[in-house]
Amino acid sequence: GEPVQRPLVFDFQYDEAAREVDDAYLLGDKLLVAPVYSPGVTSREVYLPPGTGWYNWHTLALAHDAAPHGIRISAPAPPSHIPIFARAGAVIPLWPEVPPSTADYHPTSINLIVFVPPSPDSHAVRSALHEDDGVTTAAARPGGDAARLVTRFEVARQGDVLVVRAEVEGRGYPELRRERFRVSFVAREGERIEEVVIENRGEAFERRFEIERQS
Repeated sequence: GEPVQRPLVFDFQYDEAAREVDDAYLLGDKLLVAPVYSPGVTSREVYLPPGTGWYNWHTLALAHDAAPHGIRISAPAPPSHIPIFARAGAVIPLWPEVPPSTADYHPTSINLIVFVPPSPDSHAVRSALHEDDGVTTAAARPGGDAARLVTRFEVARQGDVLVVRAEVEGRGYPELRRERFRVSFVAREGERIEEVVIENRGEAFERRFEIERQS
């Protein structure tokens, strides 16, 4: 399988600049983390590879649009947080709260943050949500016996319409309690999509969202 924490070159093998980056890493293929290594530093240079664009995780501002080349930016690095960037088109699942343990924690709602591609005609970006009991190895059983639920999201922008599709794999597991997704959207300045609640207990779906223009 693929490592969760990996160098930029793992996903951007044909980008010469990404091959030279040794002070930042990818968390999965949708988050770029740029740690600070020296005391007293309040900003640092970050290389953002080309593609669908990148958003600043903390400010939610678009840091790099869907350009065919990467850029280097100066990112704020206050003591309160590490610079993190989310790939445009990504769907990032979050629990509604931080539990003391994954044991016996099975929320009825999952938050989804969708980072809207800035380009009006973006290619589809795929993400995945893996749910299991959080304790045992039942999710790793071979074949159809695996006790897990995997929701695979696909996000594509068509002009001023954002299309979000979800396909589902797996038979679930006894402790699964999820009943809905609370979906919020992060878009470039001047655009927005209203937050929505999608009732969902493990079904595939397709939803289309109008991107509102703000003056």
